[in-house]
Amino acid sequence: MNILVVDDEVSFRMLVKDHLSGEGFSVFLADDGLDGIKKLGEEKIDLVISDLHMHGMDGLKFCAAARERTEWRDTPFLFVSAYGDESTLETIRAFRNSSFLTKGGSMEEMVKWIDFLTTPIALGGGHTVTEAPALPPVEEKHRVQKTPSECSILAVDDDEALRVLLTTILEKEGYRVTTAIDGDQAIEIFQQQPFDLVLLDIMMPTISGLEVLKFIKEKSPSTKVVMLTAYSQLKVAVKTKELGADDFIAKPFMRPDLLNTIKGLLFT
Repeated sequence: MNILVVDDEVSFRMLVKDHLSGEGFSVFLADDGLDGIKKLGEEKIDLVISDLHMHGMDGLKFCAAARERTEWRDTPFLFVSAYGDESTLETIRAFRNSSFLTKGGSMEEMVKWIDFLTTPIALGGGHTVTEAPALPPVEEKHRVQKTPSECSILAVDDDEALRVLLTTILEKEGYRVTTAIDGDQAIEIFQQQPFDLVLLDIMMPTISGLEVLKFIKEKSPSTKVVMLTAYSQLKVAVKTKELGADDFIAKPFMRPDLLNTIKGLLFT
């Protein structure tokens, strides 16, 4: 089994590697979340052990970014930290196939969690696999494939720098992009013209992203909506699925994840 250990404390990384290697695991190391994403792309990782608090990208942001990728959405995460407050623990519980272990605990307990998180529920463990919904076959002659230039996207965020970044990325791919600075302007624009997809920040002044989401889905159920959320709002982001959101992306996002999410919603 291949395990990735992500921690900015060298001594802890080496301690875990020495013990798990002795247990027969193959261990790979990374010193923060960004390095962890890179290692996930380079190696076939069966489980990630990640510190919560790290420089650069911390553990929760790291997990959220990884779970945006289809190939890593079921990868188990065992978070470790000297302390985890209740809010953080609730966020961890919102992730499937994840748990928390206090730093300083026994290595034997860590091995037990590894075994539990990588064993399927049917066999007494805690690992679940996301199943893609079965879709009815579509005859090729009835399938109309759009191109990015035929797709209009509304990007809604009160952060000007992020709006500029989204516009730059999407227009480079050929999409037609309109931006809104808050919920009020988003609703006003949406009433004037249709959009294929809306990128929608959750936390905004005056009218929240949740209210805009409700408006969009009532007015145009077929419009795809992707919520933009900070990692601290992930629990709220998960709940937006119940309100009709088609997906969500944690900020700061990675360009390939953003584009893959959009392509998956518009072209499949």
